[in-house]
Amino acid sequence: MKNNVNWKFYTKKPLNITYKIAGYIFLIIFVILIGVCAFIGWDKFTRALFVDNINLDNSVFSVKGGLFGSLFISIVLAIFTLPFSLFISINSAVFINFRLPSTLKMYTRFFYKIIGGLSSLIFALFAHQFISEFTKIVFRLENGFNIITAVLMFILLNSAAVTNLLNKLFQGVKVHDLRYLNTHGFKTSFIVHKIIFKNYRKEIIDIAFIAFFKVVAEASAAGFILQSNNSFSGFANGFWGFLTSNPRPAATLITTSFVANKDIANIKDFSYALTLLLLLFITIVNVIFHLLNKPIRREITADKLVNKYEVNNKLKTYEKIHFWIELVTFVFLTSILIIMILALFIKGLITLFKHQTIWTFRPDSTIWSAATTLYASIFVSILVIPLCYFAAIYFNKKHKNSFISNFVNSLLKFTRGIPSVAYGLFSYFFIIDVLNLTLDATEKASLLAGVISVSIMFMPVIYSFFATQLKKLDKKYVKVAFNKGIDYQIIRKEIKIKYIVVMIITSIVTVFTMFLAETSALLITTGTHNSDRFSLFYSEMTLTTRMMQAFLSKEPGTLLTSYECCTVMIILVAFFSSLKYFALRKWDEKVNQKIKKMLA
Repeated sequence: MKNNVNWKFYTKKPLNITYKIAGYIFLIIFVILIGVCAFIGWDKFTRALFVDNINLDNSVFSVKGGLFGSLFISIVLAIFTLPFSLFISINSAVFINFRLPSTLKMYTRFFYKIIGGLSSLIFALFAHQFISEFTKIVFRLENGFNIITAVLMFILLNSAAVTNLLNKLFQGVKVHDLRYLNTHGFKTSFIVHKIIFKNYRKEIIDIAFIAFFKVVAEASAAGFILQSNNSFSGFANGFWGFLTSNPRPAATLITTSFVANKDIANIKDFSYALTLLLLLFITIVNVIFHLLNKPIRREITADKLVNKYEVNNKLKTYEKIHFWIELVTFVFLTSILIIMILALFIKGLITLFKHQTIWTFRPDSTIWSAATTLYASIFVSILVIPLCYFAAIYFNKKHKNSFISNFVNSLLKFTRGIPSVAYGLFSYFFIIDVLNLTLDATEKASLLAGVISVSIMFMPVIYSFFATQLKKLDKKYVKVAFNKGIDYQIIRKEIKIKYIVVMIITSIVTVFTMFLAETSALLITTGTHNSDRFSLFYSEMTLTTRMMQAFLSKEPGTLLTSYECCTVMIILVAFFSSLKYFALRKWDEKVNQKIKKMLA
């Protein structure tokens, strides 16, 4: 008996220590991130604002409009984009989830899952090549690179991303409630607007918040369309002059200025100051959203709807109007997205065979950047997944509902909307400027700095994923098993381990998919060329940074390089999305079925 007690003690104690260490490392990383950004940024911000006098109409570092001009452009783009993208995506998501037959619904969700995982640069390339021509012809302009084109690009980008998020949200709707209301004569649109939208109001507003900051924080895609550092170039010609001007928004200005002039101290100072201003704005709006977006007090049930409303001709008219709105928006959005993917993919395939930089493994080839992308993703997975898994256990199981757990959850809410350039600048300062962890002789950059920046950026997402899955595991299976008197060793072997293995593999695929879409943080940290040494301590370009750098360089043949990178990214995202949506999903279903049989 004594040996048994000792065995339990000595096996659990190291694990508890591991959970604790991981939890505090996780917490310290974000405290340092916020502290360093605030400390460095505040000094640069106050000096830029009050000493260097970077304001409205002064020209500093070839930037006109100062700190607030580019932020104003970011806000305007977001305000112009949000109403249209929400209208399109909400109606499209309703049509997909509540009107399509089950098989077609499954494949349509999968299509939007692929689209949702694509880099914003793919939308930017489509806008640069096709939407710009559309605006040029329709509005009879000299060129199509202006705010109108940028808004259209962001509407398409946001509509696709928000539709994907709403698809995930609407999967949780109780099907039996819909069937029950249908038997009473209520139609889909009325049910969705009166029950689902109201019951999921908080979640829908959260998604709208994400959509708003997807535009404000977007640093790379806008650079394909908006290429002027003069934030107030269009105001002299009135509102139309503003719409046809091409000033860079804040996050784009930070990225392009820093990458082109990172060795110039004034440019670095300006980038840090503008980043802090962007963070302050995002934090203020984040707090306002959080305070206003309270959970609903009472859930609206199917019975309440039946008792409150009667089926009449008005409801039938209401259904017809909304059905056609949903159908038109769904067909419109899906058609444009299919055209975008086919146009870029076909053009990219032709380029792959003509341009000949994919087939030879050398530093100036796309295959080198593809290998770098997968290589870096492995290191990000190694850093992020164990730390987030152990931290999720520590804060959500060992210290559930404690002050520190609530503090961490609040801290993670704060990170929503933080632009990737902030993570990139933090990592550049810490890894390159302070620790000097680079061996590259031609450029102050390293793949390691990029891996660190992206790892920190992904931590809130992976942590939240583990926290949610662990809660489901406890609620659905572990507590039920304990109540049935099943031995702990059987619970651990037959339930926990099987469930956790699927969960960890899913998180790995998620990291790889997200890494494929990241650009700005990597562009700032990993450099603008591929070193001939395949190493973490040298400058290396991923697919997205190669695509962005090719565009920024404006050298002959760079458009072909962009098409190459675009095609390879589409193939890889489709592969990882298929793996997650079909293979891992089936595996998860089998594991859940086996556990349910055991508990039956």
